[in-house]
Amino acid sequence: MKKVVYIGATQAQIDWRGNDDPRPLLIEGKTYEVATWDERDWHTHVTLIGIPGTFNSVHFKEELNGT
Repeated sequence: MKKVVYIGATQAQIDWRGNDDPRPLLIEGKTYEVATWDERDWHTHVTLIGIPGTFNSVHFKEELNGT
């Protein structure tokens, strides 16, 4: 299962294509499991297991090799 680390968000990133605001829901530096990773032409929507909302992929970095 794909895992990502939340790296923070700016208002402009949140506003891009109507994404939800992760700031009140996620903790910077914490790892989350991805439910869906929906790649589109110009952006990618991410949903996380157990977290409501759809987020911009730029809010995350992929966790590689269990780190």
